[in-house]
Amino acid sequence: LLKTVLQKKGYTVICGVDGEDGYLAAKESHGSIDLLLTDVVLPRLSGKALYKRLRSHSPHLRVLFMSGYADNDISRQDPGDANAHFISKPFDPAALLAKVAKALSPGP
Repeated sequence: LLKTVLQKKGYTVICGVDGEDGYLAAKESHGSIDLLLTDVVLPRLSGKALYKRLRSHSPHLRVLFMSGYADNDISRQDPGDANAHFISKPFDPAALLAKVAKALSPGP
């Protein structure tokens, strides 16, 4: 569903079935990645670890973490990381698109 919503708005989407697969898919993609949209909890490699790994290659990468856990430590992410954003599940397509636009907008 997320892929379809984003593609209908013109975004190019690269998918992975878990954190490690997402990392490999990102590395194999051509061109730069502007935004990582990831669940906090993923098999094999957490969303936070995936973000950290990808940022080592792309320091300007922005991330939108998703979680169904209201009291997740990612929601209290390092306040100095202006590139990290958070959305609580469940959310509707309009809320997702608004958060994606905010995460991609210039500035803090």
